[in-house]
Amino acid sequence: MQNYIRNFIVLALILSGCTMSGKSVLRIAISNSPGSSIMYVAQEKKLFRQYEVDIELVELNTGCECMQALSESNVDAAIIPFSEYSSLPNTGMGVLLLVAVSNNEEQTHLHSHLKNDWQTGHADILVGDRSELMTRRLDWQRVLLAYEHARMLLQGEPDEHSRITAEREHRSIEAVSNDLMHWKVFGITQQDSLLGVGGPFASMNAQWQGRQFLTAAATLRLEDTVPQKLHSGQTNKAK
Repeated sequence: MQNYIRNFIVLALILSGCTMSGKSVLRIAISNSPGSSIMYVAQEKKLFRQYEVDIELVELNTGCECMQALSESNVDAAIIPFSEYSSLPNTGMGVLLLVAVSNNEEQTHLHSHLKNDWQTGHADILVGDRSELMTRRLDWQRVLLAYEHARMLLQGEPDEHSRITAEREHRSIEAVSNDLMHWKVFGITQQDSLLGVGGPFASMNAQWQGRQFLTAAATLRLEDTVPQKLHSGQTNKAK
């Protein structure tokens, strides 16, 4: 009888551990948008698995629905238009990634004297609760690495990028390619200056220093984790 009880307790602990491990999945709400497409690619290429982070992409219809899912704590983060984020009161949410920016907006605001007045919907951002982002900081650093790896792949294989996105969004490859031509994605190190104090997109995130903590730690690991051949290829292209 004692052995039975002992075995029952062990089984209960194991099942409890399984339940707790289920909470390790990071759920990111996305909708059809240029910003979400990079997440499609990261998932399709198994980059989240490569960097040992368990991600579930929750596909919704609009950025508004994504924001609502986040505000109700149904997801851990969401990719939304900046206009959706800027219309909210200060709720403790922070911008982790400036995922994609319209080429027109980039040119206008990178050379604008009204840097801190940047208020436009022509940008997709990844947002989450600041305290929750920091609590799971190691996992979010892995997400940043997967994002950076996917970004490099997209620059080298734009047709493959369009194919993956078209399949997920049930659109033609030509339509997706045309959309993506008008958007730009930035590396995580470049984003620090874009989002930081004095940067063209400072109004999004300048007051949250936790973001720099996350990106700095991810950057230190970047050279060791992103395949060197791929990284070198992007460096040569930049030249």
